[in-house]
Amino acid sequence: MANEDSSIPSLVVEKSEVVLVKPSKPTPVVSLSLSTIDNNPNFETIVQIICIFAHNPYLKGQDPVSLLQHGLSRALVYYYPLAGKLHRKSEDNRLELNCKTGDGVPFIRATSTYTLSSLNYLEGTDHFDASHQLVPCYEPVKGCEGYDPLALQVTMFACGGMTIGMAHSHAVCDGFGGAQFFGAMMELAFGKTQPTVIPVWNRERLTFNNISDIN
Repeated sequence: MANEDSSIPSLVVEKSEVVLVKPSKPTPVVSLSLSTIDNNPNFETIVQIICIFAHNPYLKGQDPVSLLQHGLSRALVYYYPLAGKLHRKSEDNRLELNCKTGDGVPFIRATSTYTLSSLNYLEGTDHFDASHQLVPCYEPVKGCEGYDPLALQVTMFACGGMTIGMAHSHAVCDGFGGAQFFGAMMELAFGKTQPTVIPVWNRERLTFNNISDIN
């Protein structure tokens, strides 16, 4: 698909193989229920987010991708449900997150020979093209084992700037929850010992036999 602004070159990136980033410490082995509202089939979609960052001279030669991968691993200790597998139970078709040892989040390192300024910081770039190149592209396989509720891609550009592309299940976290996780990952990547906001689950308290029970 062509760019919306013909003066901007087509975005091309080279992606490495997917690696699985696991929590840096042991996490609970548990099955977690989702709320009645989360079980609405309309919410079982993948949300895509792209965050753009200019070159940071204060990193002084540190590899931003490695820092973020480390931050992700540390954040998953607190947000371990995002490293689980999401599926619908056969007996009642309700969503459930299975969290077990060895689970993790798919993570992709990518590079581009363009600078962010030459791409006008993605302003005018075709949205479909940008999401296809900069966000992990996957269709959830809704089988017995389930699918990943979160995937990340960090793309480095020739100028030293980068984008972070995040794809997450809307059933597991909405925009506010996704932003909270993103903030925690960034805090832990750049030196904090724990997130400013410690997450809680407690979705089982919002489970009802019928959606009308909420009223």
